[in-house]
Amino acid sequence: MIEVDSGARMVLMIGREGTDIGNDHKKRVLIVEDDFYIRSLYTLELEYTDFKVLEADDTSQARNILASEEIDFIILDVMLPGERGSDFLEWLKNQEAYKNIPVIMLTNVGEEETVKKCLALGAKSYLLKSHVSPKEVAEKVIELF
Repeated sequence: MIEVDSGARMVLMIGREGTDIGNDHKKRVLIVEDDFYIRSLYTLELEYTDFKVLEADDTSQARNILASEEIDFIILDVMLPGERGSDFLEWLKNQEAYKNIPVIMLTNVGEEETVKKCLALGAKSYLLKSHVSPKEVAEKVIELF
């Protein structure tokens, strides 16, 4: 169902309160996650929360997206094919163009050494997938903006 509110913007009603149809003003979140189903869950929740979501299943795709799109926030897995997310985070924070993009690590790797490394490299938060819901991740992204 589509309706027009008093601000003359179109709103798509999808069972909850609704989401803007236009994407031009939305904050852009890049999710770097190799598991399609997990990535899709977080994408759906973030889109519902009114973010524009771009997806990469490895760090190579993430670099291509960063080179062609303006990204406001990154959600990054640690265990990725090819290059670990923590190594990508280190690269990211050493790039002048990308070093100020906030990053949340979203992973199932709970080793203390990895957590400390990612936070020391500049990750804003380190979340374990098994301990947070997609809604909680979206709330964390909003909190950190």
